[in-house]
Amino acid sequence: MSLMQKKQICITSIGMNERMQNTLRLFFKGPCGGRCILVEKEVAEVCIVDLDSYGGQDLYEEHRQQYPMQPCIVLSINQVEIEGVISLLKPLNHDDVLQAVERAIQQLQNIAKITAITEPEPEPEPEPEKTASVTHRAAMRLIEQEARLFVGNLPDIDTADPEQVESAEYDSSNYFQGYLQQAIAEANSGNYRVDMETPSGVITALPNSHHILVALTENQLRSLSRLPLLHDITLKQGDVGSDTRGAKKSRINVDSLLWRVALWGARGRFPVGTDLAAPIYLKHWPNMTRLTIFPYAMRIAALWVNQPYSLLDTAKMLDVPQRYVFSFYSATNALGLAAVSQRSVDRLVQPQAARQHKKHSLFGRILATLRR
Repeated sequence: MSLMQKKQICITSIGMNERMQNTLRLFFKGPCGGRCILVEKEVAEVCIVDLDSYGGQDLYEEHRQQYPMQPCIVLSINQVEIEGVISLLKPLNHDDVLQAVERAIQQLQNIAKITAITEPEPEPEPEPEKTASVTHRAAMRLIEQEARLFVGNLPDIDTADPEQVESAEYDSSNYFQGYLQQAIAEANSGNYRVDMETPSGVITALPNSHHILVALTENQLRSLSRLPLLHDITLKQGDVGSDTRGAKKSRINVDSLLWRVALWGARGRFPVGTDLAAPIYLKHWPNMTRLTIFPYAMRIAALWVNQPYSLLDTAKMLDVPQRYVFSFYSATNALGLAAVSQRSVDRLVQPQAARQHKKHSLFGRILATLRR
């Protein structure tokens, strides 16, 4: 048994009242056998967030901004899909909570393994700041590896080189994303069901629905989304009330699916025809509980909700690789959340000059402004 398995896991609760906290304490002492203990957030290794509490979503996002590497368990009466985050449906049962805690511990073990590999010769008496820095770097490497599935690994481009700009573009109409958006639009405008027949299975778009029926696995969806389609996908109309069972299908939130499909297709690129110098803003804050979160996504969202910035200026302002900004724009653009600012006030007033942020001071000021 490893040291991580033997030690007591410190967990903090977010958005829970005293009664819920007492229930957790009793559960940790009983079924968990004292393996977990409820602590203040400053010393916690894992957090549990009640998304259904008053301001739960804001509390979650604030905590993730402050502790981005910390394993997180979210509770809700609705199904929640956040990449890398463990979700539990209410009402909770002992087995599900135990499994969630085990998964959180596994995430801690993965970070510890990477730390052991990347730091084979630790200092005899490491200072607290250095230990935290090593763990942070190891966690970042782990997240970067997972993020490549969605943002790829393209280097920054020189916009003065047309070939580099062209290499960073993609035409969504040539990818599965374009077919999916077409099917959803046809279903909504025509008030009928649209079946997308693919080599891997059928996807059904229902009119004016928040969900889409999918008979493909996650891997099949990713494979279908990543490359330009060399074959046509057949779209067939059908009656809303007709039998759509056939093969077993999963009900997936439309925004959640379209977000992932756009990320898989873009992989660090931006839609063809995008003006890299145009100021971009978000119409409203994305529902992050339904979307796959990747590094820097929350920071970009906070910036664009507060004030329009171009894609290039955003990368400079936040000091992040361009591919993360391009991917975020591609995904929010697919959902209709991102737009080019045409407001006169944004043209008359010069936006703040892009500069590289120092540590997290700039981002902290942005969040402080949003909370006013």
